[in-house]
Amino acid sequence: MERIAKAIELAGADLAAAPPRPAAFAYSRTPTVPASPAALRAHHVAVGEERTPIAEAFKRLRTQLLQRLRESGRNALGVASARAGEGKTTVAANLAVQTALEADWTVLLVDADLRRPGLARALGLGPLPGLAQYLAGAAPLEELLVHPGLGRCVLLPAGAPLPDSSEALGSARMQELARELARRYPDRLVIYDLPPLLEAADGIAALRWIDAVLLVVEEGRSSADDTVRSAQLAGERLIGTVLNKSGG
Repeated sequence: MERIAKAIELAGADLAAAPPRPAAFAYSRTPTVPASPAALRAHHVAVGEERTPIAEAFKRLRTQLLQRLRESGRNALGVASARAGEGKTTVAANLAVQTALEADWTVLLVDADLRRPGLARALGLGPLPGLAQYLAGAAPLEELLVHPGLGRCVLLPAGAPLPDSSEALGSARMQELARELARRYPDRLVIYDLPPLLEAADGIAALRWIDAVLLVVEEGRSSADDTVRSAQLAGERLIGTVLNKSGG
């Protein structure tokens, strides 16, 4: 439990409100695929009403982010890092679980890291079809959503890796999906586990359809140069930063 998101600083991004859009997708009869308690512990994901340091840290983060997103009229958030392995998947999963405890919100957690999918593994769900198959036209969205048994949280896994992941993430099909996921329910927070911003074109492609970015920085690992470059890429989308694995 020492690997917690300890320091939270929300940036003063000015996120303009978006107009409403007719819904194009329906989410019904979502199958339940229970998350593994052992996997959750191994990946430092706090569940339920735990009052551990990690749970309390993410409750604070949740409260600040929801307030900022409400004020801007947005409900979609990308969780990113400069490099792989800096904790973005752990942060995305914890934030989703804690937000799903809120009475006024539901959560859609999307694994958009098509090169190194991590959310299904962090939840102990095993290989599942997901976003990659939707973008390839191999399956409709309603057949890919699963309920991991974590409150009012629904998961869209990444699915099998795509060889042309950056093209898929930058496609018009992905942009349209992102718009619809954000606007289908105004009281649903859509959280994307994004690709690393500095390792391939995938992260830059994903920024085209993300309205707000939370940047995860690992103490002792993320370089100052990487952090600055990632913040510059996020630009006005940057809503805050999380210092992960702080020992202080």
